[in-house]
Amino acid sequence: MKQEIKNLENSKKELIISLDFEEFKKFIDEATEELIKEVELPGFRKGKAPKELAIKNIKEFDIYEKAAKLAATKNYLDYISSSNLEPLTSPDIEVLKLAPNNEFSFKATFYVIPEIDLDNYQEKIKHLKNQKKEVNVEEQEIEESLNWLLKSRTNYEKSNSEIKIGDKVKLDFDIKEDGLIIDSQKDFEFITGEKQVFEDFEKNILGLKEGDTKNFSVEVPSDYWSKDLAGKNVDFEIKIKEVYNAISPILNDEFAKGLGSFKSLVDLKESLKTGLLEEKKNEEEERFRVLILKELAKIISIDLPPVLIDREIAIMIEELRNSVNKNNLDWNMYLKQINKTEDDLRIEFKDRAIERIKIELILRKIAQEEQIEPSEEEIEKEVNKYLLQFSKIEQAKNNIDEQELKIYIKSILTNQKVTEFLEKLIEN
Repeated sequence: MKQEIKNLENSKKELIISLDFEEFKKFIDEATEELIKEVELPGFRKGKAPKELAIKNIKEFDIYEKAAKLAATKNYLDYISSSNLEPLTSPDIEVLKLAPNNEFSFKATFYVIPEIDLDNYQEKIKHLKNQKKEVNVEEQEIEESLNWLLKSRTNYEKSNSEIKIGDKVKLDFDIKEDGLIIDSQKDFEFITGEKQVFEDFEKNILGLKEGDTKNFSVEVPSDYWSKDLAGKNVDFEIKIKEVYNAISPILNDEFAKGLGSFKSLVDLKESLKTGLLEEKKNEEEERFRVLILKELAKIISIDLPPVLIDREIAIMIEELRNSVNKNNLDWNMYLKQINKTEDDLRIEFKDRAIERIKIELILRKIAQEEQIEPSEEEIEKEVNKYLLQFSKIEQAKNNIDEQELKIYIKSILTNQKVTEFLEKLIEN
């Protein structure tokens, strides 16, 4: 047997294998036996005719064609299992030589997971140490959190007064273009001053009261969510149905005590500061880790197969589609609103897809080289955490494959450990 492997571009391989006739003969015999099982002759059940008689009814070409397929499959798989290659696709098989009493040769071309040279990556990312930021909490941030708490506990009281900033309003409206209604809504509610509607619309309803009607024309902002309305001059006909004044709580010790185990307003502020600081530390840690991974993707060259890029783009589009569906939006309507096609998204996503693939492959390679992996106990702990979301064991068994879950969690934990390793490497 002769074997020759060639490296083509984009992590594509070309494998040529040749068998002398003696090596190939066993596949001819195997092919013959399999074809005999398919022979149907008068007076005999399928595959039960005498061998000598059945062979006479099989074309020599069919035997050699099947033998070639058997030999190519077996020898390709044997080669892959004995090498360190990880194919991404099934091979394209081309028979190069096939003739009676002669050697058999074939060519298999296939894409593999790219080989990666980390190229002294540890030294090349140490300059990032200076880009990690110290975090702190400003007094203004605490005040913003307090204001949010006040708003979240604001009550609204029905009123006959004129609409002012901070009031909750319920109204009906029609939108007209060239005299024709193009959109309408009943019982539309919003709070003034919260940027829940565009500015010119809000200006036109300030000062109105319950029962008032008004017609006005506005230009819809060009960045408005509905592309059908964005940038257009339209006419509104509105009727104010209800107005509610905001009744905000007073920010004092009593307010703080009502939120839980806080003894005073000072105690509440300290708790907010601690929470904000922890949140900002986590955000900075995540930002810094992403920065490291993006830098690695930039400095490490990888010959990515097109099939891998196309696969990642398809995953990204499916992720976006799922996100759109979760928000109860129709996918085609969403594409219309953003004025893009799926082909536009594929082009737009390509660079991000390449970066995502490179990061995943680099993390995988570093884990292998540094022998980083989670323990069985760590994997089991996370698996059990995940299973807790199911109320019954039977429900969990019906919804998940536990082995696949373990593989997935191992991958997540490994990536986490590698990013922690990289962060410590830079800090030291």
